[in-house]
Amino acid sequence: MCEFASFFHSPTTGDIVIHDLNSHGNTEQKLKLNLNIWREGHYLPNGKFELRFNPNDKVDKIECEEKFKNRFPTFISFLNWVFKQESYKGGSLNLNGLTSAKDLVLPKEIGDWLNLSGLTSAKDLVLPKEIGGSLNLNGLTSAKDLVLPKEIGGWLNLSGLTSAKDLVLPKEIGGWLDLSGLTSAKDLVLPKEIGGWLYLNRLTSAKDLVLPKKIGGWLYLNGLTSAKDLVLPKEIGGSLNLNGLTSAKDLVLPKEIGGSLNLNGLTSAEKEISEDKNFLE
Repeated sequence: MCEFASFFHSPTTGDIVIHDLNSHGNTEQKLKLNLNIWREGHYLPNGKFELRFNPNDKVDKIECEEKFKNRFPTFISFLNWVFKQESYKGGSLNLNGLTSAKDLVLPKEIGDWLNLSGLTSAKDLVLPKEIGGSLNLNGLTSAKDLVLPKEIGGWLNLSGLTSAKDLVLPKEIGGWLDLSGLTSAKDLVLPKEIGGWLYLNRLTSAKDLVLPKKIGGWLYLNGLTSAKDLVLPKEIGGSLNLNGLTSAKDLVLPKEIGGSLNLNGLTSAEKEISEDKNFLE
């Protein structure tokens, strides 16, 4: 796998061609490039770029680099140019080196995953309307200015958030949802269905918590010390982790749990739990 973002350049003309930002090999094959003419290059989200040359290239390398830098002074300027090219294949975007979304113009649709884990703020961020894969925004510490797509086909990582203030989640999340940084469910409105796991393991209380009706994977609530106010989904496709509970008081378990049930922290209610053998198998 090449470094992101990969491209080819012609030392003699200064031309740039792109196809697959993750693979020089795919770009070479798709565009049927003559490697006697074209040379590999990379532009990284942190702003560093590399133009490769052959020993027999009769050009001024420094001059070539200066021309490239003048044409694309920032990684974002290069990326915005890429998105306008007919030869661009789309696919996943690993932009974890970006610390600001200023001037970034993303495609309206991304069929694969999008990694923006380096952002600590959603200021100036305009996300695609549709993301077919996963979205990583685990660097955000606040949901201020964050507008998420209505639908995300894969997982959504917002584990850096400590509060749900200003957070509007997609109506559908096909994979898991990581909100493991939240210490309170105040202002939290979850989707009605989550296809994968749900991480809420730093919550110490179920106050204000309204869980989805259906969770396809695991549910992590291992930070809860009491089942007060806890209303669990009727169906959980994976395992349920409640190992922070020391008492089963107020605990009403789902009718169906597809995986294991972790209640290791219970120091009482041995009788109540053991009465239903299905949950212990």
